[in-house]
Amino acid sequence: MIIEVVARLAVCGVVCFQAGCSKRQEVEPIQTGEPSKPPEAELQSVTGNTVLQKTSKSAREIVELFKSTGDRETAYAAIREYAEKHPASLAELSSLLRSGDADYAVLGAQGLVKLATPQAATELIAGIQNTPAGPLRRELSGALSEFNQAEAAEVFFGQLRSSQDREMVSAVQTALGNSATDALLSEAVKRYRTSNSGAERDNLIAAIRHMQSPECVDGLLSVLNEQRVVSTTEPLSFAVADTLGIIGTTTAVSNLFQHLSSLREGASSPVYDAIGRVSNPEALPLIAAVAYGRVAGSSLYSRMAAVQALGNFSSNAVFPVLNWLLENDQNSGIRGAAGNALQRAAGR
Repeated sequence: MIIEVVARLAVCGVVCFQAGCSKRQEVEPIQTGEPSKPPEAELQSVTGNTVLQKTSKSAREIVELFKSTGDRETAYAAIREYAEKHPASLAELSSLLRSGDADYAVLGAQGLVKLATPQAATELIAGIQNTPAGPLRRELSGALSEFNQAEAAEVFFGQLRSSQDREMVSAVQTALGNSATDALLSEAVKRYRTSNSGAERDNLIAAIRHMQSPECVDGLLSVLNEQRVVSTTEPLSFAVADTLGIIGTTTAVSNLFQHLSSLREGASSPVYDAIGRVSNPEALPLIAAVAYGRVAGSSLYSRMAAVQALGNFSSNAVFPVLNWLLENDQNSGIRGAAGNALQRAAGR
């Protein structure tokens, strides 16, 4: 019976072929109860996070799936999630980092960053040190720069003290900035003041410049007040003032203006340039008020700094203020600064 059915199917196939399958298009596909998915949907279902999360029981399985799909971003997300859910995965992630395979190494690094322990930082730094210069080393250093955990600060401070590797040091400085707190800032300042190494002091200054969290404003202001910003050559004064300007909250900027209130136009202070870097919209009303001269105690020097800062904002936001100053202010220096700021704002 089975042989007879097969024979009939074979004959039908021959007849169809000889007829040119002219009626093939008229045959309806077999319905399974669900509409068929387009190729794009099928691809998404294979490479999406959901499949990675459901099928991956180990970091190595995530890597193998990445190898088969080539979906780097999804694999990164999956390995990070894996590390977050498996705090005891240090050995597994470190093994990937040291595997000798570039893709495995980067995924291991991504997992270690999410693990975010001092041990994970130590492993990643060792992995970078054992990797020859080139694209892979840059990728691993880039992963290190994403580290965000104050508990690893001691590991990073150690690198600032001893490492001669500029790529590594730069990544560590960024990592310290990511996890900056007042306590971490205070430790960096303390180490700067007590260090006898010029290289370490330079590294610490650069790290302080990365501490651009609003949480650090009080600590930065404390250092600024201690320094009194009397020197234009003291690196710590520059770093603290600049960082406050970059953070640019109203509290930070109002205190910077207070430091300028006793200085005359033409005086030299790092605070002037720091105000000129402010671009945080939160401080815009204060900056405009100082530029107009409507804030009590504002010196001409403060007004000039405020006008310079206005050039950092969009033209739509600052045109009314700058145009009024350009056309109506009695001070020629303010008018000139307003014109320059308008040109800068127009280019944004």
